[in-house]
Amino acid sequence: MLAQRSLSCCRHKNSSSDYLVVATKPAPNTSENRLSWRILGLVGNTFRFVLVISLALLFSGCFSPTLPGTISCGPDSQCPNGQACGSDGLCIVGNGDGDGDGDGDGDGDGDGDGDGDGDGCGFWQFNGIDGCNLPESSGPLVITSNSVIDTDDASIRAEDGTLLSVTTALRDGVLVFVVDSFDLRASATLVGRGSKPIAIASFGDVTISGSLNVSANETDAPAGSAPAELCAEGFSGTRTSIDRHGAGGAGNSGRGGNGGNFANGSGAGGRQLTTQPILPTGGCDGGDSGTESNLATGGQGGGAIAIASRTRITVTGFVLANGEGGLGTRCSGGNCSGGAGGGAGGYISMDSPTLDLDEATLAANGGAGGGGTSTAGQSEGEKGQDGQPGLARAEGGHNGGAGGARSNRAGNAGSPTFGGNGSGGGGGGAGWVVLSGNAIGEPIAISPAPGF
Repeated sequence: MLAQRSLSCCRHKNSSSDYLVVATKPAPNTSENRLSWRILGLVGNTFRFVLVISLALLFSGCFSPTLPGTISCGPDSQCPNGQACGSDGLCIVGNGDGDGDGDGDGDGDGDGDGDGDGDGCGFWQFNGIDGCNLPESSGPLVITSNSVIDTDDASIRAEDGTLLSVTTALRDGVLVFVVDSFDLRASATLVGRGSKPIAIASFGDVTISGSLNVSANETDAPAGSAPAELCAEGFSGTRTSIDRHGAGGAGNSGRGGNGGNFANGSGAGGRQLTTQPILPTGGCDGGDSGTESNLATGGQGGGAIAIASRTRITVTGFVLANGEGGLGTRCSGGNCSGGAGGGAGGYISMDSPTLDLDEATLAANGGAGGGGTSTAGQSEGEKGQDGQPGLARAEGGHNGGAGGARSNRAGNAGSPTFGGNGSGGGGGGAGWVVLSGNAIGEPIAISPAPGF
């Protein structure tokens, strides 16, 4: 009897792969069987050849090629040649661990870049000044007593002589005080003097409960009056040396008033500035009247201050940049001048996300023109009022013109001579109040009105 062999193709219960199982049972070694093999001879050899071919075909049928990722791993993570068992239990080509490492590196780089970008100053611009390009602040600035800013030596000095420590920087001719926060207490007045405009740049809150004043007066030049080259373009009041004729007031956001008796040669008022300045720029001076022996000097223009905060500005006190009033008639040896012109109002700007102006007073009003003598033979006329800290217009001396304020930005003209007395000087035009941010609260006064 021929040897008994059985062939079967089966599938593992946990796999879609086919496995070949070959079972062979040998026949007894008898003479009958040996005779059978001899008789068959060539037939037996042929059968063995066919058997080998059959086995090969069976293996090929059981282990047909499979696509990666379509079959489950076998016992002990077994997979077809060239494939490996992945983390999801499927056979795949290559090493799945490499992709995981790559993703981890990418995430780390992204997080690092994001943190770095978030720590910088970002964008901070005010009055044409790059706030993010300023030096590091020396800390908060708190002013509790009367103090003076001198922009020529970049200092803040208390009335007892104490020099306050503060970081400063000069940007486009503006002296910038760099602080973490700024607090001007109700008990204090901070006065600005010197040739340069002032800017206060605070990374935190600004609180003004006292008075911050860059107004002009008879004794001191305010911080940041308009530069001479600008005033020479026709913004100053025109001087006159004609006996008893008034000089013109200076112009800014409002035109300056003409001197009294203008038709007969008095000084012209300064022209109106029709474009709001970006950099803080103060007002020009009113015109002088008379000659060297009987000169009446025009009022000085108000100063300039810019206040910027990255968080909040709160004002319950005063911020002032008013022009000075012109002097009245001066007489010498029987010759008399007319009244001098008033100085123009200066410049105030505030820039912050929130502007809390409840109970605030902001004023950049023009000074009034000086008056002619009120009585024949009098040697001096009355000085015009300085710009007022509120909504009222400064009044001229006797027949001098009023200064510009509120919605009446232009200064008034002086009145002509009457009964042999000198003519009045023209009033100075109002300056600028510029607000950038969300303004809230009910201010006491803002003059002139913001904008143009």
